[in-house]
Amino acid sequence: MKIRFMGACQEVGRSAFAVSMGEKYLVLDYGVMVNHHVGFPMHIPPKEVEAIVLTHAHLDHVGSAPIFYIAGGVPLYGVQPTFNLTNLIIKDFLKLSGYYAPYEYIDLQTMLKHQRDLQYKQATDIGKGSVTLINARHIPGSAQAIVQSDGKRILYTGDFNRQPTRLVDGADPEYKNLDAIVMEGTYAMEDHPIRD
Repeated sequence: MKIRFMGACQEVGRSAFAVSMGEKYLVLDYGVMVNHHVGFPMHIPPKEVEAIVLTHAHLDHVGSAPIFYIAGGVPLYGVQPTFNLTNLIIKDFLKLSGYYAPYEYIDLQTMLKHQRDLQYKQATDIGKGSVTLINARHIPGSAQAIVQSDGKRILYTGDFNRQPTRLVDGADPEYKNLDAIVMEGTYAMEDHPIRD
């Protein structure tokens, strides 16, 4: 199993990772960086992509995903609220941001036609491996992904929250038999006040 880091390394935004599943890759998120300039992840040819998993509907994780649906498409996996929110947030990005995007509204609609709704804690076969989504409790519909392929198991946390909020409970950190972890660490070194 190989992991390609296509963005979000020592930066906030452009979350995009690819895990090998035989000859093809499973893409985990494909976001944008919205700073002074919009930044996109490193390119991966669509013919090398088996499927895409979206962990949650924030632009830094989903904002570039419609690129894969300009000329065709691949299966798009996630939890139902993620698709509804992704539709809203990318439409808003296209309409209001004033930024150049390498795709159009029609590509977003094509992408959403490829969606495959997953349930938490249920393994789903994808190509020569499988993915299991775990509730990340970051926002409604957010997920962490456990990918199994080539006899290995990796966890991609995406954004997650361990503390309960008024909107979601804290994430369950119980994982077993992992070979690697790709972990979100934006606020890893900061202490946050306890919420009442």
